[in-house]
Amino acid sequence: MKLNFTHKKPENAKSATKIVLLHGWAKTASSESLTSLQDELVNKGFEVWAIDLPGFGKSPEAPDNYGITEYANEVLDFIEENVTEESGDYYLFGHSFGGSLSAYIAANLEPRPGAIILCNSAGIRYKTLKAKIALPFAKAFKSLKAILPRKFYNGIRKNIYYYLIRERDYVDTADKKEQFVRVTNEDIAESFKRIALPTLIIWGKNDKITPLAMGEKIHSLIPNSKMKIIEGRHGIPMTKPEEIAEYISEFIPT
Repeated sequence: MKLNFTHKKPENAKSATKIVLLHGWAKTASSESLTSLQDELVNKGFEVWAIDLPGFGKSPEAPDNYGITEYANEVLDFIEENVTEESGDYYLFGHSFGGSLSAYIAANLEPRPGAIILCNSAGIRYKTLKAKIALPFAKAFKSLKAILPRKFYNGIRKNIYYYLIRERDYVDTADKKEQFVRVTNEDIAESFKRIALPTLIIWGKNDKITPLAMGEKIHSLIPNSKMKIIEGRHGIPMTKPEEIAEYISEFIPT
């Protein structure tokens, strides 16, 4: 699959440290959501690729049976075709779903990155008390789909999900495609445990989609990982690109 991407590097640089950015899963998610972070990293001397994952931005749609493994293999195909064929010669940054892919690649696939940065990463599945109460109601409500007007049904359903995660833009993808159901039900805790690469974890303190407790759990699973907690919610790559780029430049040599 030919993935759409943007590629930027410092002017007059003969060689630079290579980093690939993977976006999350939301209505507006694409490589464009990481443009500010990409620019900040280029200013710090990195050569940066930002990919549109399958089904996002200008990349082709993914088949309905795609899960984390299939998405990760598409990313690896892209890296081998456009970035490098050697393990350790590139780095991965993953936000949310992109964090799941980065972790899965680091634990299971070749060529492995030299290190990974996980930002508000998905990959650990658990239910909050709010979800335990509301999700059974959401499932029961599904039985009314056949008798309620479609617009009314979809509006109520999205409000139920919004009550659970409080991020409207993310909720709007709940009906987007079959892959959403697959990837949000995959737990890659075992992959986190197998990561032997240097790992930096960056988390928004007030994230409601992937709460801080999830980040702390991931930190505990990955041996010798480092964690930085900053002010903000799930979209910190868009709202705090300068701060994130600074942490990355301190973590990875250019």
